[in-house]
Amino acid sequence: MTRRLIRYEWNGTAFYIDSDRVDGLRGVDRMEDASAEDHIAGWMNVGGIRAPVYWPFLERDRTPEIRGHEAIVVVRHGGFLGGVLVDKAGASRDVPDTCVFPVPAACGDAVTRFASVVVENDSILLELSCSAPRVREETFPPRHQVGQAAAGGGATCRVLTFSLRDADDDDGARFALCMTQILEVGQRLAMAGVPEAPPSLLGIASWRTTPIPVVDLACWLGMEQRPLANTSRILICRGIAADGGRLSGLLGIAGAAGLRMRQVPFASDPWPAGVPWNDSRALGVYQADQRMLVVPDIDQLLRA
Repeated sequence: MTRRLIRYEWNGTAFYIDSDRVDGLRGVDRMEDASAEDHIAGWMNVGGIRAPVYWPFLERDRTPEIRGHEAIVVVRHGGFLGGVLVDKAGASRDVPDTCVFPVPAACGDAVTRFASVVVENDSILLELSCSAPRVREETFPPRHQVGQAAAGGGATCRVLTFSLRDADDDDGARFALCMTQILEVGQRLAMAGVPEAPPSLLGIASWRTTPIPVVDLACWLGMEQRPLANTSRILICRGIAADGGRLSGLLGIAGAAGLRMRQVPFASDPWPAGVPWNDSRALGVYQADQRMLVVPDIDQLLRA
């Protein structure tokens, strides 16, 4: 089975729209004044119906503006009628269903703007959702018992510890994941940015033709932001609750350095004081080898 998608561009970013939802193109000179409402660039008249025209997406720290050379893609889907501003329109193409994946939850509010991720030959493009933007409901999963994942749910296991800065930097925290969660250490994977994603999301990478979110783990935890040791190195992992299926909750952690394998249990104590970051996103915070050791809640990140 295939889907016919049309490639468009906006501000240098390419994306797809389902051809079944495209009802034509028109010029921006036929658009009314822009509204102050989020995502709405203006209004157009379609067969006597006043329909909204949306920005495809909003970019962080950049105010959108109409430069005059854009076109409006008229879209219809269910009860929705509206337009999307684009810079360029390309040809339609048939994309196999096996190349189309859901947008990872780690992309935050971007999951309400994009319908899918399309991966072909290490190329990654997002499919725009042709519906009115909606506010994503926040969920707050219950905190796991601290330390359960550090032992992998059993008495002993092996863990991989790593830092997100240079391996010889002794004042930074180290992180730990069970070896059962680690799949691979990737290098220089093809990656695409995701507009409107949270700052902790660096992009979506293609790993063995599967799209996975790549995150700055320290940023997600709310730690002080510093340059990562090696952004081209991506630690491919999964959550403890992953079921091993096609979309079993895979994740890439950028910048992992100083990788070390250890056998649990090893000498450690609960961290003796509070921390200036969001420890509700960690399964445990410990002191080991005179350094902070953090067990991040990967399942919570995958559900974000």
